[in-house]
Parts: sequence; C-alpha cells; structure tokens
Amino acid sequence: MAITGNFSNAIRGSQTSSLILTYHIMGSGFGFQNIKDPDENTFSGLDRSSVVCLDLSHGYIFSLNPRLFKTLKELKLLNLACNKINRIADKAYYGLESLQILNISCNLLGELYNSSVAYVDLQKNHFAAQRLLCNDHLQRIEPDRYRYDAYFCFSSKDFEWVQNALLKHLDTQYSDQNRFHLYSKEKYFVSRENHIAIIQAAIWNSRKIICLVSRHFLRDGWCLEAFSYVQSRCLSDLSSVLIMVVVGSLSQYQLMKYQSTRGFIQKQQYLKWPEDVQDVGWVLNKLSQHILKKEKERKEDNRI
Repeated sequence: MAITGNFSNAIRGSQTSSLILTYHIMGSGFGFQNIKDPDENTFSGLDRSSVVCLDLSHGYIFSLNPRLFKTLKELKLLNLACNKINRIADKAYYGLESLQILNISCNLLGELYNSSVAYVDLQKNHFAAQRLLCNDHLQRIEPDRYRYDAYFCFSSKDFEWVQNALLKHLDTQYSDQNRFHLYSKEKYFVSRENHIAIIQAAIWNSRKIICLVSRHFLRDGWCLEAFSYVQSRCLSDLSSVLIMVVVGSLSQYQLMKYQSTRGFIQKQQYLKWPEDVQDVGWVLNKLSQHILKKEKERKEDNRI
C-alpha cells in the first residue's frame, strides 16, 4: 500500500487518464497482518491527475475503506474484480462523482450495496442467486431514464468520417444547435475486460444503438462483439433498438459472411449511406426520427 501511495504522490499533477495496477499485493487478504487495505491516503496523490480509468483487479483488497477514492472525481471506470472484498464501508465511494462503470465481480460480497452507478458488475460473489447488471441478466432501464439518446458504434479507423458526416450534425458536443446527446468510443486505453464493460454499459444506457457497418467494422472484433451485445438487448427488451447503417460498397454477400450481421439482415431492413451527397440530409433526418421514436410507438413491422 505504501508503494502505491508513494507512486501516486510521485505522479501528482501528471495528466494520467488510465492507471493499471493489476496483480498487486495491496490488502489484508494477502495473508500478512502488516499489509493493510488501501485507505483515504493511498490515492491522495492523484487529486489533479484526471484519472478516468483505474484498474485494481486481481489483488488482495479485503475492505473498501471510507473515502478511499475521494480524490478521483473524474473517474469513470473502476475495476475491483478478483480481489477478496468482503466489506464496503460507509462513504467508500465518496468523491466518485463521475463514475459510470463499477466492476466488483469475483469477490466475497454476501449482500448487495446501493449504488447510483450506471453499470455495476457483481457476478461470482456469494449471493444466493441474485445478480445485478451482469452479462446475460442486465437490468432493464426505463425509456425516459437513458443516459444517452444513441450509442454510435463504429470502427476507430472510420472516426474521422463519422465525425464529419454524422456527429457534427447530430451531437450536442459539436454544436448547441444539435439535439442529441450521443455516446461514441472513449479515447483512453482499457483492458479487454474493461472494454467489454464499457460496451455493455453504453448499449444498456442508450435509447438506440446505431451501428455503422463498413469494411473496417467487419474486420474489428470489438465492433462485431458490440453488434452481438446489441442483439442480446433486443431480445431482452423485445424491442428493436438497433439501427444498422451500411457504409461503403458492401454487398449483401459480404454482410452475410459474418454471423453477427447475418441474422440481423435476414430479418430486418437497414439503411445504406448514400453515394450522392444530395441524399445525405434525408438519411440524417431518418436517423433523427428513429432516435426520437420511443419503443411504445414502434410499429410491428420494424421497417426503416
């Protein structure tokens, strides 16, 4: 714990978006009485570092002590999986004002703790049969409580095009005249485990999911995995939240080659991004209509 505290003090004030401290020996669960659980001083040196992702998985933390994360006000993702956590003290999450994803799976918790975090993974703890927001039993969010109007899923290699063609015309982050609060990929590095959690949280906290299927998308394992997760939500909600937009010269045969997209295009219609710039406005308007369209107003044919 002292080593971690010294490290956090050493980088005090440095702009560090992601801090990975996996396979550590912090915590009394390591088996030695002289090794204490982290406390409110452990991460005090990170108060001006703008950390948004903290990975403390695979360790020996037994207790989450009060005000442990008090300096991490910009933290969005906290991974505490695979420790020995059996106790969460009052105000353990004090200061985590921006937290969106908490992974506390594979620990020794015997009861549920209240949390206002958007996505909490509690699987493989000591609950009888109760799991909250876990892979195949994700909690349904009421339509008016979604954090985002839409999650735009696309390959990072298409980011510049997506930004110019879509986000600048739809996302409020680019212009006050735009009407939608959109989610696209975060810009910081995370492990595979955390990346999956981010994708799941984005999908379940967005009213609609728009997959921009290009050649790059079909070659990107994360994109195909996200596409599969979206369809899982469609089955769970008995609704059609997925809007598929094919970008570029992809044939029906090419789309059918991939299992993730094959099942969708066999049952649903999709949009094709136009080659003629005069038709772009029509597509943007169509997307806007479907983002705004609530599920209770959805027609049975699900046609776009």
